[in-house]
Amino acid sequence: MSGEADSDSGQAREHLVTALRALRSPRGGEWEMLARLVEQSEGEQEDAGPDALLLNRLALEALVQQRSNSPGVSVLLDLAELRQRLIRLGDLTRRELISVHAGPPPTLQVLESSLDADRAMLARGVELRIVFPADFSRVSHVRDYAEAMTAEGALIRFADSLPHRLIVSDHAQAVVPIDHRDLTRGAVQVTNPLLARSLRHLSVSLYRRGRTLDEVDPDEGPTEMELRLLQALNSGATDEVAARALAISERTLRRYMSAMLAKLGATSRFQAGVKAVERGWL
Repeated sequence: MSGEADSDSGQAREHLVTALRALRSPRGGEWEMLARLVEQSEGEQEDAGPDALLLNRLALEALVQQRSNSPGVSVLLDLAELRQRLIRLGDLTRRELISVHAGPPPTLQVLESSLDADRAMLARGVELRIVFPADFSRVSHVRDYAEAMTAEGALIRFADSLPHRLIVSDHAQAVVPIDHRDLTRGAVQVTNPLLARSLRHLSVSLYRRGRTLDEVDPDEGPTEMELRLLQALNSGATDEVAARALAISERTLRRYMSAMLAKLGATSRFQAGVKAVERGWL
């Protein structure tokens, strides 16, 4: 039995590497880092370490650029088929479903239409975790939904900002919209077990760093300048290049950077990058 399990794990690892290499990366060297994630994410740890967390984030970015099917990764452009698969995913979930929201807030109609399915999952004993961006707490119908579902046993958190819409079921499957700002563009369904697990680790990390409705402050998130600064530095730009792109002096850039490090509780730029991913700023 142990030999068969090792063989299955090895095959899953090969499939994930194949899936990742089939994608197109905007930056050289990302695929080598993503491949190393396969070796680092074998465990079922509840909270991934900094390196694995960053690699999980890169895997998510790679997925939303997927334009064709590869092993364990399917692109769904037919909206009727996508809806049916989402319904089936919810119906078949038995242990845990994590739903990370991003983009515009869901409408009242969308939340009301999901209530029966959400309650059915809770009745089956599914652990339902939902993560909303902190600014959604200003939306009255989102607050009403969060209060109602929390009372029924759902675990709901609000995070500073979130990188992408994401649904993960039973550690084994995930659905990622191609564009979280426009859900009509379709989605990517992940059935590759290792890649699904890496997305779960990212989702759990975002959930664990979120706050309850009573704790959340919708004004604690990053400023527009902080987001632009993080994105510039994340691209590998030097201070000189980043300052030019932001139309500020290098001295001003370093002042902004010092303030952002303090806000994140970071002591280095690398640590700031990790903490920004943890909070969903990147």
